[in-house]
Amino acid sequence: MAGCNQFMALIARKFITTDYLIFKKIIRKTSTFMNLSKDVIIYENKTRSSKLMSMLGVFGFGQWCMSIYMSQTLLYHMPAFFSWIPPEKNLEQKVDNKLPRADLKYRIGFSFLAALASTGVLGSLIIFNLRSVSSITLLKGGKDVMIKTFTPFGKYFTVICELENISAVQHRTAIVSQIPLKIKGRRFHFLMDKSGEFTQPTLYDKTVGIKRTFT
Repeated sequence: MAGCNQFMALIARKFITTDYLIFKKIIRKTSTFMNLSKDVIIYENKTRSSKLMSMLGVFGFGQWCMSIYMSQTLLYHMPAFFSWIPPEKNLEQKVDNKLPRADLKYRIGFSFLAALASTGVLGSLIIFNLRSVSSITLLKGGKDVMIKTFTPFGKYFTVICELENISAVQHRTAIVSQIPLKIKGRRFHFLMDKSGEFTQPTLYDKTVGIKRTFT
């Protein structure tokens, strides 16, 4: 009986020791990024340069200006292509070679649609620039993350948030072209292009690459 008790105690001690070693190993791995002595870049995308993003911004602003001009032209000079022309105006039309203007409701409607479409395209390009990730840096101490994106005209825009407020929608190894990142309290996802380089893949998987649930 005593031998059986000693055997059970030995087995229990062995399991406790093994569990302790596993727990200690996990704590050691977890604390490696919680005690960073300097800032570490864990992701960088060199394909999306500041010059490329500035060209997108200029293109969006240029087409918006052109569409606003077209909208103004439709409002004041839109001809009545499908309207019935009274007989008394046929002679006038032959003289000055002009069509009568469309009804006010049609001119306002087409003008509004042109302005709305161009504003939507410009807004989409601005949001795309602001949410296109250029680099991700785990700051000193491992509790905060700095995400660098672009302004509408290609300048760098920096977002700093706590690590626990970032959630990766998909894993780094997922077969997708973009990896969405959700930041608590901010609308729209930040987009990481898979063509970029994960300079610290293991550190990324243990920090930013974790899928978190926000309350």
